[in-house]
Amino acid sequence: MPKSLELLALVGLTSMLVGQTPDHSVTQQDLKKLEGKVIAQVAVVQRVQKENLALRSRVKELETNHQSQTEALQKDVRNLGQQTDAAKNQLGGLEVKTRWQIATLAIGFGGLLLGALGMFLVIRRKEKGLEARLSESRSLIDQESLKIDERLVTLLNNQMRLLENHPAKPANEQKMSTSIADHSLGLRVGEEIYRMRFRLNSMTEDTRGIKPLLKSLERLEEDFNRQGYELVDLLNRPFTDQMIAKTRFIPSDDLAPGERIITRVVKPPILYKGKVVELPEIEVSTGA
Repeated sequence: MPKSLELLALVGLTSMLVGQTPDHSVTQQDLKKLEGKVIAQVAVVQRVQKENLALRSRVKELETNHQSQTEALQKDVRNLGQQTDAAKNQLGGLEVKTRWQIATLAIGFGGLLLGALGMFLVIRRKEKGLEARLSESRSLIDQESLKIDERLVTLLNNQMRLLENHPAKPANEQKMSTSIADHSLGLRVGEEIYRMRFRLNSMTEDTRGIKPLLKSLERLEEDFNRQGYELVDLLNRPFTDQMIAKTRFIPSDDLAPGERIITRVVKPPILYKGKVVELPEIEVSTGA
């Protein structure tokens, strides 16, 4: 302990003792007590100084740790800034690369689309050309068919004129087999008239050669009717159980339950003077 502090402590204690002693007389015993108090005060002062030194050392240690942590934090901040700059640069490069890739894909897709469109147009042009050739071929076939039918009508007309000179006997005067043989020409003419009518209905009016055939067919049908024959068109008529015909039934979802419609005539019914000489052959659609 420094001497100045001990002296100050001694003076302070002496003043206290003197102040407590009215006659200002100091005995040996009082001095011992005073010395003890001084020693005690010195010990307190020494303890306080020691604690003060320890506190200063702790403060210095904390300051050192704080400075180290501050420096480390500043270093981390600098590193983080550098990493951020590097990431920004990398991100910028990646963005540029991505844009180029997108542009490349867009160009490639556009080229592929244009190529597909070009192929489609080429194929479509070929299809149109093929359709045109098919239509032309179909038209030529129809024209040739009309020419053949017209020659057939002329031939049948000639045969019908011959039939006027040799009329068939009534069906009730002969057996069925003989009746069928006698009406063979009339049945053939009736079937051909029905077939040609059906074909002409599927053709357009501007088909080349259709009008001459229609007129020839009308004359043939007039001769056919004049000989006593008659065609009955059953197509799209309701079928009844009273009809006598060779019938094939076909289920159909388009009809109501129980409904029966004649949807195809393979052979039409042919009458001679009001009597059936050929049974019809038909297909009937029935509601499911």
